[in-house]
Amino acid sequence: MGWLAFRLLGCCLMAGALLVIAGCDDGLGVDALNVRVKTGANSTDENIHICFTRLDTFAYQCINLDTEANDFESGSTDQFTVPMGDEISVDEAGGMPTVADIVFENHGGGFMSDGWDMTAFSLDAVLDDGTTSPVCAAAGLSVSLDEGEGYTPPECP
Repeated sequence: MGWLAFRLLGCCLMAGALLVIAGCDDGLGVDALNVRVKTGANSTDENIHICFTRLDTFAYQCINLDTEANDFESGSTDQFTVPMGDEISVDEAGGMPTVADIVFENHGGGFMSDGWDMTAFSLDAVLDDGTTSPVCAAAGLSVSLDEGEGYTPPECP
């Protein structure tokens, strides 16, 4: 499948079979992802991760979405900032896509949990100048993840 390019708030969003964040026209790098998820009727204490492939190192990373609050409660919307560790430099990547294969995964481990329901999500790229650029979002979902299951958002181009 060929690459499709979309303009989005000064950044270029490129898509193939899976979501890919590409570099910005002004050479800014991606420092982090802001992740917002809304929990449906089935809350959980299980370990929910967001996973992705960094195309600068080809490393597949999974980061636990966790705050000091009681996350993933029924009807709640939780926000997480997922640092990239080392900034993903668009210039060094020659303008190529920098992140791909985004997946929400349930890694289990919760006390008396029987899965997790997600009804909405949004992802924003946090650029090294502190601004954000929307990547993708979906609402009205009916996604149930039991331990060991993952969800690749087809709603993203």
